[in-house]
Amino acid sequence: LILPLSGSKCFLNIAGTAILTNTASADTSSRLGLANGATIHNTGILDFQSDTGIAQDNGSTGSVNNSGTFRKSAGTGTSPVSGVLVNNTGTVQALSGTLSLAGGGTSTGSFIAAAGATLDFGGGTQVITLGLTNSISGAGSVSFSGGTTTIGGMGTYAVTGATVIYSSGTMNMDLDGTTANMTLKDYATLGGSHAITVTNTMAWSYHTYMVGAGATNIASGATLTVTVGWGNPGNHYPILNT
Repeated sequence: LILPLSGSKCFLNIAGTAILTNTASADTSSRLGLANGATIHNTGILDFQSDTGIAQDNGSTGSVNNSGTFRKSAGTGTSPVSGVLVNNTGTVQALSGTLSLAGGGTSTGSFIAAAGATLDFGGGTQVITLGLTNSISGAGSVSFSGGTTTIGGMGTYAVTGATVIYSSGTMNMDLDGTTANMTLKDYATLGGSHAITVTNTMAWSYHTYMVGAGATNIASGATLTVTVGWGNPGNHYPILNT
């Protein structure tokens, strides 16, 4: 299904509940397509109840403007939001499987990864300026697998599960935050102007960077494991830079 089916810009306004699912015979590439700048305005509940997703189809970039609840509540695979801006002033929840935001956006609202689920920032440029009562949190995994995500504002970054930065993803911390566990691997970058404190374990491997004026703090009782690669020039080993 593609919005709009023809013509110019289209709006889908959700004040109740919208469930995104697929048929038993549909493959995992089934998506709701946004074309020619189509926009979903969600003030209610927009819920993935399968491993389907939302994708940019053609024309100017589409967007999901969420001031309600945007979530994945069922399906153990990945629901990607690909090439589409997600602008969140409400709450985004990964409750099952992986909800991957791979198109960037500008947000001030909260993001939650429940235990056993993953909230992934998978592409584009995402600027998150958390309001005072908003947070990025949860007992699941918050991952940064592509693009650049910058987190700042007056809210909190407090993940009791894991923060995972990998696959050329960049996470910039412009507020002080905490995470129980952290993994930095596979050409990833951890940057920003503020500190992130690891309270349990951190795994830091080669092909990665820590950059900027911020700090990574390994709390008392926590453990940092650094895995080095071969010693050729370049980024074949973990690099600490300013």
